[in-house]
Amino acid sequence: MEEILSLIDKYQVWVIFAIIFFSLLLLIFIIIQGVIIGRWKKKYYSLMGDKDYNSLEEMLSGHNAQVGKILENVEEILEKQKYVGDKLEHCVQRVGITRYNAFNDMGSDLSYSVALLDGKNNGVVMSGIFGRDFCNTYAKPIENGESTYMLSAEEILALDRAKRSNG
Repeated sequence: MEEILSLIDKYQVWVIFAIIFFSLLLLIFIIIQGVIIGRWKKKYYSLMGDKDYNSLEEMLSGHNAQVGKILENVEEILEKQKYVGDKLEHCVQRVGITRYNAFNDMGSDLSYSVALLDGKNNGVVMSGIFGRDFCNTYAKPIENGESTYMLSAEEILALDRAKRSNG
């Protein structure tokens, strides 16, 4: 032990320079580590967002719960969309209309035929025949684009227009 003390005493200046040098190296290392930790903290806080989460695990479990609720809502919306789609298939989607002059002694096209069809070409053809002193209205059912009743030329034209319409 005395030998070590005599060596330190003999090279006291060099020992102090070595201690200062290593102290400066440690200081530089601490500064570099502080900068690196600061960058990681910024990334951590940007990842955590504005909410006050205590840990990343807490944040992820909160987000997982929100995703679960969103998936439940999406399933509910898909069920409602299917229900609406099924109902829409039976709603009027195609319309065809023809106006015409049913009688030669009338001056304008006051008579009409209207075809109202759903997505499966089921529906009705309605015709209104206007004369000087009367107005008759007729309705004929349509199934799969055809009627079991005899259709007039104007009703056939309205039905064809309805079948060709895009809805």
